[in-house]
Amino acid sequence: MFRSWKFWVLITLIGASAAFIVAYLIYNKPHPDYTSMPAEQVVRADSLYFSYAGATGSADALYLDKVVEVHGVLNRVDPLDSTAVAVFVVEEGMCGEQGVRCTFHPDHAARALELLGGEEVAIKGYLTGFNQTDVILEKCILME
Repeated sequence: MFRSWKFWVLITLIGASAAFIVAYLIYNKPHPDYTSMPAEQVVRADSLYFSYAGATGSADALYLDKVVEVHGVLNRVDPLDSTAVAVFVVEEGMCGEQGVRCTFHPDHAARALELLGGEEVAIKGYLTGFNQTDVILEKCILME
């Protein structure tokens, strides 16, 4: 009886230790550096938007959760806290402007705020999805 009790205490301690180590490693896993990753897809802003707005369902397979380089004529750059959001307006919908929105990495926001509307630009970022009005890119940088 006494031996069985020690065995279960030992198993419990080993299991708890293993769970703690796994949780610690997952919590401290480094984030990928999207700014240094090469673009998996290169596309025009209007083509990217219409591939999502067309509701064919094939756009996610091509672009979702990938680093995408977007080319197009920039409409404006809006300041947002410690970053900036570049806006490619493709069309006017019932909810207002619709297109591609690129939220810049905080280290690259100052340079983005210097951009003027009407310029042809190339922006690389991590595509996180489509919210029924805009295609969203995060962690963006300007391409040279």
